[in-house]
Amino acid sequence: MLFKMMDAPDRFRFYSKYMTYFGYVTMIMILGLSLFSLEIIKVITVDRSYWESYKIIPIICMAIYFGMLKDTSLLGLQIAKNSKVISGVIMIITLLNVALNFLLTPVLGMYGAALSSLVAQIFFFIVIYKIAQRNYPIPYEIRKVITLFILGAILVMFSYLPNEWSPALRILIKSVIFIGFPFLLYFFRFYEEIELIRLKELFIKWKNPFKWLENFEQYLKNNP
Repeated sequence: MLFKMMDAPDRFRFYSKYMTYFGYVTMIMILGLSLFSLEIIKVITVDRSYWESYKIIPIICMAIYFGMLKDTSLLGLQIAKNSKVISGVIMIITLLNVALNFLLTPVLGMYGAALSSLVAQIFFFIVIYKIAQRNYPIPYEIRKVITLFILGAILVMFSYLPNEWSPALRILIKSVIFIGFPFLLYFFRFYEEIELIRLKELFIKWKNPFKWLENFEQYLKNNP
């Protein structure tokens, strides 16, 4: 899909929005997985020795977020057919990740391993982004991408609510945070006017669960 847009007049806006909304969907998934990581782990395993692993899930998820941004930024180098740079950077980042693991894991244990991955992916994204922009500049909405990360990281902190709290209270608070995330982005000027209009139309169309099947059938009919 991305390469089919290479010669399209609106390709730069398309590529820019691709990163923004890929990040948007990824962060929603990260937020859901991170907030409810403790509850999920308790459901899938009764072995208490695994329960503490919920604490590193948000860190690993954030590493995945920057990995997604890195993969998206690679597009510019792929279009410019600069594969030598890609392989060179991958080798450097791999060595950095290994070095960080040697330094942090003995001191911080599983947290060190997770942090090593996060730092490496952040560095990987920055380097690839800078190089790709020199080869094939794309006006990515970096402010929005960083806003997603900062707001997501702040809200993910609520995944560490005290384990002593009742499950019902924890789940209630986390659910409110998860549902409120897209609305909070409005106050950070994340959405364009046209996007707000489309979201309103989408809400009106899909707000009635009894019409979901009808709407889905209509969608398939219009998009064979």
